[in-house]
Amino acid sequence: MTQKRRGRGPKVEPAGADGVAQLTAHRPLTLLEVQEKSDLDALMASPKLSVHILARLDDHFALVQPDAQERLLTALRKAGHTPRVSEGT
Repeated sequence: MTQKRRGRGPKVEPAGADGVAQLTAHRPLTLLEVQEKSDLDALMASPKLSVHILARLDDHFALVQPDAQERLLTALRKAGHTPRVSEGT
């Protein structure tokens, strides 16, 4: 499934026979990893937060707008989760 968003967001190609999809990102993005599938489900269900999630990669990973990282982390903390953040170099 090709996903279209405003701007130059990621383009997700259909999965091939081996089940691997190619992902092309056109700007710096943040990779969000959650421990539980339900955490990402809750973010995706929120109209105010889901707009910052550009692509859900699987049950535990999503690409999000870099400027929305703190907003999403704050929402997880308010819901009682304790996310760990790893800074890339």
